[in-house]
Amino acid sequence: AEIAAECRLSIRELELLKLAVEGIPRSHLAEVVGVSENTVKTQIRSLLDKCGQEALSGVVWWVRSRSSQ
Repeated sequence: AEIAAECRLSIRELELLKLAVEGIPRSHLAEVVGVSENTVKTQIRSLLDKCGQEALSGVVWWVRSRSSQ
């Protein structure tokens, strides 16, 4: 919740981030949430912009490192 508020993530962006942190591969996210791959790509691009990262793996690492503190 803290990261979602800090980065101003939408509900879907937060859902995608949670799934990625849980270890769901990016290639399977569209299938898991039930949307097209293009939709997921757009939502991840927005998530990355909001978090100031260039790759989803960077955001996942950032989230994991913050939760272990």
